[in-house]
Amino acid sequence: MKDRIAQAAWSGWTVVVIGIIALSLLIFGMRAIVDVLATRASSHSAWHVHLTSAEAELGAGNVTAALHHGRDAYAAARASRRSDGLVEVGDFHRRLAARAGLGASAIARAGECYLNALLRARVERSLDGILRATEGFFELGDRDMVEQGLAMARDIARRDPDPKAPGRVHMLSVRAHRAGGEPGR
Repeated sequence: MKDRIAQAAWSGWTVVVIGIIALSLLIFGMRAIVDVLATRASSHSAWHVHLTSAEAELGAGNVTAALHHGRDAYAAARASRRSDGLVEVGDFHRRLAARAGLGASAIARAGECYLNALLRARVERSLDGILRATEGFFELGDRDMVEQGLAMARDIARRDPDPKAPGRVHMLSVRAHRAGGEPGR
């Protein structure tokens, strides 16, 4: 009889302990998901805030401050692990090169942003990201990178359920061909 009571007590405690462990794991998992989402949101916000400040400083003619905020925007966009921020920061550096006369260094940073964006967009399987990064290379006049971006875009578009995806790639390809870039297909 004592053995049955001991077994019943042991079984009850076992259930309680297992329940506590399961609840702890559930709470830990939910917290990890919330932390990841918060990091992504803050990273997006961070690059956008820095980029807005950089654009304002550039507009006011404060090139040094614009460069400082541009560097911060680049770092935050890289930390976001998404392609969209890198494309936006690349576009900023292209404008910086045109307006502030910084030439080669700003163009090089824009190209670096577009390359990182292109690679991330490929991992994301984001046709929009690939096309935006390729458009950036098109604006820089980098024909080789336009060709590579279009090849990636064609690959993604073939698997995209959107029937307009191949047409979007074709439109950029035609533009590049007309401008002396990659032959249109």
